[in-house]
Amino acid sequence: GHIHVTTKTERRGGILFLRIDVEDTGIGIAEHHINLVFEQFKQADSSVSRKFGGTGLGLSISKRLADLMGGDIEVKSKLGKGSTFSLILPLPEETEAERRQEMDAHLRAKLTDRQKSAIRDTQKILLVEDYDGNVAVLGYFLEDLGINYDVAQTGLEAVNLWNDNHYSLILMDIQMPEMDGFTSTRLIRSIEEEKSLSRTPIVGMTAHALIGDKDKCLDAGMDAYLPKPIVEQDLKSVILKFLVQEQPAL
Repeated sequence: GHIHVTTKTERRGGILFLRIDVEDTGIGIAEHHINLVFEQFKQADSSVSRKFGGTGLGLSISKRLADLMGGDIEVKSKLGKGSTFSLILPLPEETEAERRQEMDAHLRAKLTDRQKSAIRDTQKILLVEDYDGNVAVLGYFLEDLGINYDVAQTGLEAVNLWNDNHYSLILMDIQMPEMDGFTSTRLIRSIEEEKSLSRTPIVGMTAHALIGDKDKCLDAGMDAYLPKPIVEQDLKSVILKFLVQEQPAL
């Protein structure tokens, strides 16, 4: 199998557009399911503990973001062969003020050297996420913040890694193969209680940003909740809350 990513620019009506095509060979999507993957909180396989990572996770959010930016997402797919997802975005000219604003936001999202020294080499995070794209983004954020981390791609793998290592924080995806985030969190809490272990903070991560989802995370034994897509500033706040003790607020 393969994944091909191609980019190009094209001008339409005086506006420059960026087109990113991601082509893969895989399970593909049935023709009657293509529109379904753009619907809010739906997938071709909608079960919480699905067999595969699935198709369409987060596409409704991605489509909405593309629409808000004046762009679009297109899908071509053949069941059993693979899919091509195309992101098309306008590229307006960036002003100097906008560039400064982006730089300021990036600097604000960074931990101070003092805060980094308080957690580097002494604490580690377990990132539990089955989608490689999210692992790459969150991993970039964690590395940018100076955080060491391990990755688990199923709830069962997360429990096993946690059982064999010491983690200061767990970032737990909710919807995963084999064992979902709720179940793995309950299992971890059960083992902690049985063995009289100290409580490991667990933060739930989900695109199901519905009323009541936060309560479900807390009821399962999680300590906090982050809605997807996760931005670096929100992740930084979680790091400060659970990993940096007795540090002045920024």
